[in-house]
Amino acid sequence: MPINFTETTGDREAKNLKNDTDQMEMFMKMPFPFDFKVYFFNIENPDEVLIGAKPKLKEIGPYIYNLYRWKTNVEWNSTSDEISYNGYERYEFDKDRSRPLSEEDVVTIINTPLNSFLMTAEEISPNALPTINDALPTIFGENSGIFLKTKVKDYLFDGIKICKDKGVTGGFASKLICSQIISKLNTTKAMTLWENSVLFANLRYKNNTSPGRETIHSGSNIKDETAELIRFKGNSYIKSWQENSKCNKIRGKTTVFPANIKTKFKFKSFSLDICR
Repeated sequence: MPINFTETTGDREAKNLKNDTDQMEMFMKMPFPFDFKVYFFNIENPDEVLIGAKPKLKEIGPYIYNLYRWKTNVEWNSTSDEISYNGYERYEFDKDRSRPLSEEDVVTIINTPLNSFLMTAEEISPNALPTINDALPTIFGENSGIFLKTKVKDYLFDGIKICKDKGVTGGFASKLICSQIISKLNTTKAMTLWENSVLFANLRYKNNTSPGRETIHSGSNIKDETAELIRFKGNSYIKSWQENSKCNKIRGKTTVFPANIKTKFKFKSFSLDICR
């Protein structure tokens, strides 16, 4: 479906963002959802892999989600040509377009909750790994192996419970380990504390949440800079890459496109998930 993100006044000139325009309305809330498609590589022979066989993988998908985007807490600074806001996302499973697939489908995949847990534990106390290994069955229950058998909805959004009751019922070791993991949850996006347990869900942190405050140019000074991202969480650079790396620079368009896009048009966008 072709979308024109600019006002048309006869010359098809790109317009800046301003109140009471169609472009601003679309910028504040997209009137249609984006497609978000998920594919899994299902491991069909997990038991054989454990004794040395090559994995047999089957791609399953797409599981299609409708991705809605909108913005709140908008602040204008006409002097500096800046607009600041919080952008939000919401994911809704599209049953009709995903058929015959369902969120209730069970897949067998690499146990990413376990790997994330071990990586965090190793960072906190590498000398404790032997003790942690002994406590894994208590902490993870049936999900303590290298492979994870889970429903699609649990892995993506609903969550897989670990550290049940904060590990208290599992004894001293599991209680100690879970308390350390819980203290570091703010550094692990996929893990959260939920009803006295640690909940792992790969995309839960993105649903109905805002990643942070964004600041863009409105384009009132230079129209080509319309919707150009200039700061994220008040910073012009992130710290994920080497110092002075251009990958750290906050830049790229948001959801507004210039007029008359050509076939070879290059579109730069900032992605939190890959930190660049």
